[in-house]
Amino acid sequence: MFYLNHRSHKLNIAIAVRATGERTLTLLLEQLKSQMELGDEIAVFSKQEPFHEKMEQVYLWCIQQNAEISLVIDADILLRKNVLNKIRLRFRKLPKDSSGFGIMLFDRFFQRPKFRGLHVYRTKYLPLFLQFLPLVTKSIRPETELKKRVEELGFAFKNDFVKFYVAGLHDYFQWYRDIYWKMIIRSQRSQDLIAIDYIPKEDTLENKIVQDALSAGLESTSIPLDKANFSFNYDFVEQPKLEGEIDTEHILFTALKKHYGFGMFYISSCFIWSQNIMIFYLKYFKRSGNR
Repeated sequence: MFYLNHRSHKLNIAIAVRATGERTLTLLLEQLKSQMELGDEIAVFSKQEPFHEKMEQVYLWCIQQNAEISLVIDADILLRKNVLNKIRLRFRKLPKDSSGFGIMLFDRFFQRPKFRGLHVYRTKYLPLFLQFLPLVTKSIRPETELKKRVEELGFAFKNDFVKFYVAGLHDYFQWYRDIYWKMIIRSQRSQDLIAIDYIPKEDTLENKIVQDALSAGLESTSIPLDKANFSFNYDFVEQPKLEGEIDTEHILFTALKKHYGFGMFYISSCFIWSQNIMIFYLKYFKRSGNR
């Protein structure tokens, strides 16, 4: 019965990648395309425009694809294997009145799992997000505000839905220019980044840029909501393009082990492996059914 239900209800994903010239964009696209299935769609929204305008384009495109799942993901992310299958697996258990869920990523500068730019939406609720979009254009956390407004209508976005799973890396290998801008923003809306001092203590140029940006942000009287409209007053060292393969899994597992300690890392790894076995089970029977 479980096998027949899986075959009769195929879940397609519309994937919208939000980009503003991130160094990891090409690699992220390769990772996504390697995980996509027949019927999935992907589009990159790379125009340099205000965030709310980009989100309007993203929501409209996702609605037009008519897939049950809409994945909105930022280009400063690198994914581990089987993330899209993990999303399909968990989406089947998502309550019908839930507008979607988030999945954690390991953040380069907080050095711990955080909810970042990976948002899984139930597409049929996206018109509500689109409806409220004009009301959050001045918000420093527009997506959080949107989710709250939709939740008030009874359609909660569940960040606690996927437990013990980290989908990849956030803010690793980025342009120094982008790091500087992000830290300007985070100096205002993420005070714990400064308080807990989780920024890697490496004696690197990256670390200096982070500290300089945090200081500049605290002294700023206005918060730049869009990178396209931000005037950089900083000399950046030129960086090469990101080329070659990056072992996202190895970097992620090393970071998780360091953060949690071996015991908790072992327990969470066992849970993740059990999920991977389920994904393999579903894919095996799906192939068998197509023979």
